[in-house]
Amino acid sequence: MGKVEEYLGLAAKAGKVAAGRTAVEKALWRGRGYLVLLTRECGRDVQRRFRGLAERFGVPVAPVDGDLGRAIGMPGKVVAVLTDPNLARQVLLNIDKDRLERAIPLATPD
Repeated sequence: MGKVEEYLGLAAKAGKVAAGRTAVEKALWRGRGYLVLLTRECGRDVQRRFRGLAERFGVPVAPVDGDLGRAIGMPGKVVAVLTDPNLARQVLLNIDKDRLERAIPLATPD
């Protein structure tokens, strides 16, 4: 298990992950999403929908190679969003930079 999977498991245990299409959409619309995670195996329509939402709300998207659902303790899930900015930042730091589709700063100091 890699560092990214460890952070995802930690986020799930802390209740800082919204998984599944409906939960991810709600989190993004409410401004609580900081990093969208999509498995490479998810359908084209799902990828298009969530990349569009992420772009609309200025949230980075990270493709996940492994089993996302297993990493967060929710088998079968192909899309998730981290709802904690610090955990999202740690996951971003541990994902290969070339695999990241679009990196936007997660928080800006006021």
